[in-house]
Amino acid sequence: MSGKGKEEKKEVKRLFFAVDLPGETLVRAGSLIDKFGISPAHVRFVHVNNLHISIKFLGDVGVKTIASLCEKAKEAVSGFGAIRLSIKGMGLFPNHTKPRIVWFGVGGETDKLARLESKLSKNIECLGFPADERPFTPHLTVGRVKSGSARGGLIRLVHNNRELKVGDAPVEVIHLYESRLGLYENRLGLCENRLGPGGAVYTKVESFPLSGAS
Repeated sequence: MSGKGKEEKKEVKRLFFAVDLPGETLVRAGSLIDKFGISPAHVRFVHVNNLHISIKFLGDVGVKTIASLCEKAKEAVSGFGAIRLSIKGMGLFPNHTKPRIVWFGVGGETDKLARLESKLSKNIECLGFPADERPFTPHLTVGRVKSGSARGGLIRLVHNNRELKVGDAPVEVIHLYESRLGLYENRLGLCENRLGPGGAVYTKVESFPLSGAS
């Protein structure tokens, strides 16, 4: 059959909106992860440069939609202002019995972060991205559990870090991928998620300063 009769395949990118904590906070988080003492054979920990707080997962997005998506995102975050965030606490998902994900909690101005998520979601609904049914729960995925043998060690780790608090300073940079440590900008990032044999690779597609008064 001739290729002329086949429908042209739509070019898509797997996208999500995310914010990044300041570089100094991430460096401290990375130091903590290095000291966890859990074998990589049991848990695949996320590289510190890939730690982020997901705001909204979009899934496969047609490349022709990205320009409109960026315009809507820019409208949503314009004048929103800086958000004070920190790492707070630690946990396992979905539960301690059969954990699959190790996560850090988020502290600080989480109500303001939730307002950002809500405003962004409402602004892009017209492009075919429905609002999430589940409540927004900000977190950072720290690792993915590969073996049930890690369960006991992970439960102890989470218990010992239940009062964990890292950062707690005004967020001056939340898009680390283009920033050096100490170079602080206030951004919401649109990232592309590329799945490879070594795990996900995140590439910045666009960024949006949260400038102006809140």
